[in-house]
Amino acid sequence: MRSRRLRLRWTVAAAAVLGGCIASAAAPPRAAVPDPAVRLVLVLTVDQMRPDYLERFGDQFTGGLRYLLDHGRVYREAYQDHAFTKTAAGHGTILSGLHPARSGLIANDWYDRDKKKSVYCTDDPMDAALGHSPRAFSGTMLGDWLREASSASKVIALSRKDRSAVLLGGQNPTGVFWFETAQGEFMTSRYYRKALPDWVRECNAGRRADRYLGAVWDRLLPDAAAYRRSGPDDQDGEGDLGGRTFPHAFAGAKKPDAAFYNFLSNTPFMDELTLELAQKAVGAERLGQRGVTDLLALSLSSTDAVGHKFGPDSQEMQDMILRLDRYLGDFFRFVDGAIGMRNVLVVLTADHGTQSLPEVAARRGVWARRLVGEMANLLKGLEAELESKVGKGPWIVQNFFEGIYLDPDRIAASGRRPEEVERIAATFLRRSPIVADVFTRSELLKANPHQTPFTRQFVNAFHAKNSADLLMQLKVNHLVISTPTGTDHGTPYPYDSHVPLVFAGPGVEVGVVRPRARTVDIAPTLADLLGIAAPSNLDGKSLRAKARPTAPSAGVHR
Repeated sequence: MRSRRLRLRWTVAAAAVLGGCIASAAAPPRAAVPDPAVRLVLVLTVDQMRPDYLERFGDQFTGGLRYLLDHGRVYREAYQDHAFTKTAAGHGTILSGLHPARSGLIANDWYDRDKKKSVYCTDDPMDAALGHSPRAFSGTMLGDWLREASSASKVIALSRKDRSAVLLGGQNPTGVFWFETAQGEFMTSRYYRKALPDWVRECNAGRRADRYLGAVWDRLLPDAAAYRRSGPDDQDGEGDLGGRTFPHAFAGAKKPDAAFYNFLSNTPFMDELTLELAQKAVGAERLGQRGVTDLLALSLSSTDAVGHKFGPDSQEMQDMILRLDRYLGDFFRFVDGAIGMRNVLVVLTADHGTQSLPEVAARRGVWARRLVGEMANLLKGLEAELESKVGKGPWIVQNFFEGIYLDPDRIAASGRRPEEVERIAATFLRRSPIVADVFTRSELLKANPHQTPFTRQFVNAFHAKNSADLLMQLKVNHLVISTPTGTDHGTPYPYDSHVPLVFAGPGVEVGVVRPRARTVDIAPTLADLLGIAAPSNLDGKSLRAKARPTAPSAGVHR
């Protein structure tokens, strides 16, 4: 797909279909099959996309993001409603309607107390050699509900990241595929199928990723002045990707190898490659072209890579979003020709946002700190505190951003109750200048945690089997990180939890609404629009009853 100015054939009929309303329409009776007006449900999860990008760069959109703003229903106040805003936790909410507390997807990694080792969110214990699967996920997803209603429906999930694809596909998809940087190819696992389908094998055989060898990532727009809104190209705290400024080139790449594919995965070109494979999926699987409703779930990961290196306020991020707009425009044009966009129900959202580089925030008058190595110091101090007040350690068996796991055997041997040891540890941690609060496993198990503005998010994040003993909330604008450059995400603060949410297509009224929405509301809303049954005990609720829009594309620059 070439990046070019989009001129789509959006029809009057498409605009008419969009005249229906999530807000005011009565819920349809539950149907045995999905609404035939929707041939394809297209779920776009843009990893680490902040909602302010739609406003900051909206006047420069000419492609797919422009289409969604002009033809969609924009929820200005949409959030991931759990405390630890990481990729797996966020993706797990979008098509399940479940918080991490219910799904078990608390983070990308956690500590398994039974196995006494760390586990990855999509590791398949039944296929250690090749395995990625949703076995760690407790529940079902939209694709499962759709195939229950219509056995002929197909469900395909694609991403650069294995966890992102797996955690959108559900338990029983038609296919789930992700990009492996070791080979430069899209892969799957035996959980899903014994062999890749022909269309994926043909894509891999064509070595589509290799065409970027020698490519340079430069600004999309020829006028450098168009990027002034994002500040200077080289800002304090930014990382390095073949240099700190445009153009970015991988000078060491002499042949396509793992190092080259890793570099490629950190550029916008990875999203272009993913959307090309999505085109192959639509064509080869005849998605939306067989008289039934299909689901195509895409997670586009390049924004996350660019954000981690350069931050959300960089020229690189601006260019990333502009290129994403063009790539989506090309993809929508293809879908329009194959299916007709008037027959496609689209949702755009994100798994999380991200924090500004502390150096950039400080220049804007925001008190912010980069804390390299502070977590190691904090853990060392906690070990000393527990040794002095409880007994000989070591006490910490594992720690992640999401919390600290204590040694249950050592607690039992000490003769202390777990809640006593947790309370001693929490008291120490709360005295730290980088910690805002601590929730303990014992208080969350008893369902009576102390009340703060963030209690709900911690309750939604806590899973009895997988979560840590000490769940920490770092202070706002404190970036605890292992590197002197770049940024991260994972807190309950709005810069991490506030995400875009846009619906477009049959049954959706155009405009901007302000009532609060959550990512767990997406799946039940889509099920409601399709007229298919969703589980009755979801955490999310359909947004069909929310308030009417204020004005089309309000607050979006032209």
